[in-house]
Amino acid sequence: MEGDCPKMDRHFEMLAQREDGRLCLAASCLTGATWRGSVWLFHDPAGAPDPRLATAWAYSKSGNTDIAWLGDRRLLTGTDDGAVEVWEETEGSRALKLAGRLSQHDDIVQTISVSTDGLAVVSGGWDSRIKVWDMEKEVCLVTLAGHLDTVYAVACSPSNTHLFVSASEDGCAKLWDVRQKSEVRSIYATNLHGVGLRSLAWQPGGNGRIAIGDARGRIVLTEIGDCSSDVISDCDVHSDAVNRLTFSPHQPSWLASASNDGTVVVTDMLDNIAVYSSSRHKDLVRGLVWSPTDQSLLRSCGLDAQLLCHSLAGTVEESGPASMETDGTEQKTS
Repeated sequence: MEGDCPKMDRHFEMLAQREDGRLCLAASCLTGATWRGSVWLFHDPAGAPDPRLATAWAYSKSGNTDIAWLGDRRLLTGTDDGAVEVWEETEGSRALKLAGRLSQHDDIVQTISVSTDGLAVVSGGWDSRIKVWDMEKEVCLVTLAGHLDTVYAVACSPSNTHLFVSASEDGCAKLWDVRQKSEVRSIYATNLHGVGLRSLAWQPGGNGRIAIGDARGRIVLTEIGDCSSDVISDCDVHSDAVNRLTFSPHQPSWLASASNDGTVVVTDMLDNIAVYSSSRHKDLVRGLVWSPTDQSLLRSCGLDAQLLCHSLAGTVEESGPASMETDGTEQKTS
């Protein structure tokens, strides 16, 4: 921590939010001779991203790529020096404590995901490897080598603690079973040379459906069966890579997506119709999270140092572009 007046790094990378509303933000400083990162915790999400209103924070020597909650008081970040860092909130202190550092990747850790029971963490990176970590012992249980290029996304199953999926720049998405220590099968592959996969999200409801975003802006919805996987629908709502996907916990057919093209889009995957679109970001959009307490509220962050709130209140027909300023004050746009 640097004194009593913390400074927010200028590139906002990722967001994560607990059921009680607590919001965490991973940021990086990607200019100058030395890169660094910072982690910010807001008990009141309306205060984000004002560093003066942060409940706790910490600076690190590496840039951040991803963030996730681990239990009630710990946070995980993926870093650009090949580590998964464990941060802990301590009573009575505004400094997040570095409680652990898992560093067995040979390159940038691009993505992390926590199992539903909180006992395991899956990480993927630029070394094309996937690692499964035992978080009680903080040791690597297994290293999986099924991809041929950067692993951009991993996502643990919301209904089965042993299963997770991965997406890679090699154009393949795979289903894995930790018990087998190997892939179960490929669940999707692009047919275009050089078009990698960038993001994943499980649809709520335990139906085995997974949304996959690629490097050209396309999103597909695939359903995993016992022996095969089928593409149910697809849409082209972005003109550049889809960095983040997340289904609404309140409207399971609504899929929010964030892209390198600077837009945030919500698509109703039942009808394959975009019900909301915003282009207020001025740079790559990296982070995206639905509010757990307000079913019409979506937050996004990007490399333009903006954390925006998007209101989808009203009917589908009425939920056109709307947003809020970073201090939480609503500002409608016509």
